Amino acid sequence: MARFFIVLAALFLALPAMAKDYPDTDCEKDEKVCLKVLDAVANRSGDELILNFENRENFHLKSSNKNCDEFDIINCVGYFIKGVYKNHVFIISYYYEGGAIRIFRVKDGKSMSLPGVLIMSPSKTRFLSASDPYSDGPSPQIYRFINNSIKVEYKFKQKIDLFDSEINWNGDKKLIVKCFSTEKSFAVSLSQAGWSEPDGC
Repeated sequence: MARFFIVLAALFLALPAMAKDYPDTDCEKDEKVCLKVLDAVANRSGDELILNFENRENFHLKSSNKNCDEFDIINCVGYFIKGVYKNHVFIISYYYEGGAIRIFRVKDGKSMSLPGVLIMSPSKTRFLSASDPYSDGPSPQIYRFINNSIKVEYKFKQKIDLFDSEINWNGDKKLIVKCFSTEKSFAVSLSQAGWSEPDGC
């Protein structure tokens, strides 16, 4: 009988963890909010952020806050959770100047890296990714969550200078770009024909 239970326990441990839905959560102001929501998926020990995915894989991110405090430009790097959206963990990687976004799927740890400016739509079904003002990155792109994956839905035709403009969602199907120098704005919007983008400011 004891042998039976040992075999049963071994089979149980070999099974993948049960999938769980995590509520959409913003935590850029307080990472502890997301750590509580994610439970065992994410833990912090000092400068180290540990992610434990449902397939039992894990990933470690080690900040070097001391180097940042000492103005060590080359070795300054930090990581903190920005939010949890559609069962994905969004982590901000910051450097002495600029940063990036790293996204991990809770299910299996599948990840992607994006430029450092990220703006979620009100319903959290879409988000905009744009390069921060300190880098010469790609044009902004709109992403959408589809079946627990993230897909590019639209790529801007023009680059947006975030030193001279700001971008905000107006609902889930329209982005308003305001240009400070010209005091003008334009809208990038979604219709049945797809996304449309007029000339800039």
